[in-house]
Amino acid sequence: AALAVLVPAALQDGVEAGFSARTLSGANTFAAGTVSLTSTATSPLFSAAGLVPGDGGTACMTVTYTGTLAAEVRVRAEQAGDGTLDRYLQVVVEQDAGPASPCTAYSLRWSSATRVFPAAAVTSGALDTAGRLDALLTTCAGYTSNGGTGCGSWRPTAHGQTQTYRVSYRLFGSNAAKSTSGTTVSSAFRLVFEARNT
Repeated sequence: AALAVLVPAALQDGVEAGFSARTLSGANTFAAGTVSLTSTATSPLFSAAGLVPGDGGTACMTVTYTGTLAAEVRVRAEQAGDGTLDRYLQVVVEQDAGPASPCTAYSLRWSSATRVFPAAAVTSGALDTAGRLDALLTTCAGYTSNGGTGCGSWRPTAHGQTQTYRVSYRLFGSNAAKSTSGTTVSSAFRLVFEARNT
């Protein structure tokens, strides 16, 4: 007797049925590192009025690095008001890894501090052109925001590291620095600390 073999239509068309399985990786996430700073100087370091030649002052502030990326911090200065007294004010900015106190001119700790501005020590008892406020505003005019180089260099490598800055000023005598005819000769500036990841 003849033997009949039935072939499913699917197999006749060359298509085979099968099984499948899969496994997944966990969700891949991405987040940028951070560069950020805080400081103890929430109010002006100086608010001096009625100055006469020879007057001066010193103040300190501590900057804390709160970012997650290694960075370089530099200082820039910007005008914050009238600048008619800029050329008669001597300004010195220093940095040190120690705490904000003591912040005195005679502290041994500050005798070995790193000078931020001016680059060289100023001449005692004389107005040093390179260390005047107008020179500070020009020399330390920009960093991350203005394409300049800023002044000083601090390289924090971890969150929570700190650096203390000491700012000193002194007014030098000149008839041009006097307030005359009821017009006040004055200056105002701020220090801006900017960080850029390295």
